[in-house]
Amino acid sequence: MNHLRLKLILPLLILPAFFLPAPRAAAKDWTLKMKHDGLTIEGDAIHWSRDYFYILGRDGKLWEFQTREAPKAKKVRQPFTSFTQQELRASLQAEYGSLYDVSGTGHFLVVHPAGQKNVWADRFEQLYREMIHYFTSRRIKVHEPEFPLVAVVFPTRGEFMTHARKDGMRTNGVLGYYSTMSNRILLYDQTGGRYPNWRENALTIVHEAAHQTAYNIGLHNRFADTPRWLSEGLGTLFEAPGVNNGSKFRKLTDRVNKEELASYLRYYPEELPAGTIKSLVASDKHFRASPLPSYSVAWATTFMLAERNPLQLADYLQVTARPRDNFMQQDSPAMRLQDFQRAFGMDPDQLQDRVDDYVRTLK
Repeated sequence: MNHLRLKLILPLLILPAFFLPAPRAAAKDWTLKMKHDGLTIEGDAIHWSRDYFYILGRDGKLWEFQTREAPKAKKVRQPFTSFTQQELRASLQAEYGSLYDVSGTGHFLVVHPAGQKNVWADRFEQLYREMIHYFTSRRIKVHEPEFPLVAVVFPTRGEFMTHARKDGMRTNGVLGYYSTMSNRILLYDQTGGRYPNWRENALTIVHEAAHQTAYNIGLHNRFADTPRWLSEGLGTLFEAPGVNNGSKFRKLTDRVNKEELASYLRYYPEELPAGTIKSLVASDKHFRASPLPSYSVAWATTFMLAERNPLQLADYLQVTARPRDNFMQQDSPAMRLQDFQRAFGMDPDQLQDRVDDYVRTLK
């Protein structure tokens, strides 16, 4: 469930009618506490099965344990609460040590090299606000994040790769990533401490910050099956300056991701082959087999829906983000197609003609 292609989010007015408190299941009057690899983990036991159980930590990290380890866990008679910014800041400082500082804003805590000018936290906060504005202006409901949002900026690629390997991530060619398990963004400073034209140099930050925000404001569900075309569609959507900096770039052409548009037209110069979008909706196999064309189609579909059918897109986001019985498991192709039909009132083949026609007007 980790996203490997790295990409950003910004400030404007928030429309209160569509900005809701973070939803939470009925609060338990206890939490679980257990030792693991020298760490003390305290959190909410959010799922149990015959083989595994999961604890959602107070920092937002999801821990997976084999059920046979359950005797190590003890109930603590206090309700689950997420860390405050102050508590999490102290925890992050202890985790990363004196070579790093932790800077904070309204929603973000950013770990960065000590003594470095505090620019990172403001950037992430700015992008967060822009994403909120983009969706609330399209009447798509969002809610406050339950946890402070964490990003870790390493000074070199080598240090980034060392930590990524601990996460089990493959880092070939990527500048960073968002992990749904840790709920953190990890990246490295490719400018070497210099910050000219940081937006243009950091599209991967935009993309991954878009993922992190989407999973924390209710557009996606970290513990359910988010169709990859949808999550990557939103990520690539926010790479365009008219989306991640809409207060400055206001034209339709500014909202077009020109890289993905060029990719779409290069792979599909005449027309989109029959069944392409249906294949992306039904499963993620197409992404694994043909990633670059899949990104372009995911962007094209999401962009058209956001521009032309935002209310139906809002319905689809609500459907795909709903709680599931199949925790952390993929939905069947039939269920995915049913969800799509329910939200859009048509099957993907019917929508495909509209997407293809719309994209070709943009060139």
